[in-house]
Amino acid sequence: MNKTQVVTLRVPAELKIRLAHETKSQGVSLNTLANYFLTTQLSQIEALSLVESRISKKNISTLKSKVTKILDAVPQKKPVPEWDTIKARISEQWYSPPAYHRKTTSKSCMQKNSAVIKPGL
Repeated sequence: MNKTQVVTLRVPAELKIRLAHETKSQGVSLNTLANYFLTTQLSQIEALSLVESRISKKNISTLKSKVTKILDAVPQKKPVPEWDTIKARISEQWYSPPAYHRKTTSKSCMQKNSAVIKPGL
């Protein structure tokens, strides 16, 4: 089992309130949340430091040429089929109610109910 140590940490009152709110919404203790935040942030910093140290030992132009060579080796994507494309349909017809709705909805009916139901997009 891992040994633990007690650490007293002073934080601004606003941060403490935010942390308490987050613990309630996540359903975890403040200790668990703080450990999670510290672990994830430290892991990210360590990973960035490792990448930076490895890159600093490399020649940038050599790295760029290697990346370009890799990207050039990627096969070209086939064009997206017409049926799979998203088209913007902005026209009067797009926003008008369907024919069946226009036939059953009269002006007097709209006046009686005062609420007009707009068709979904």
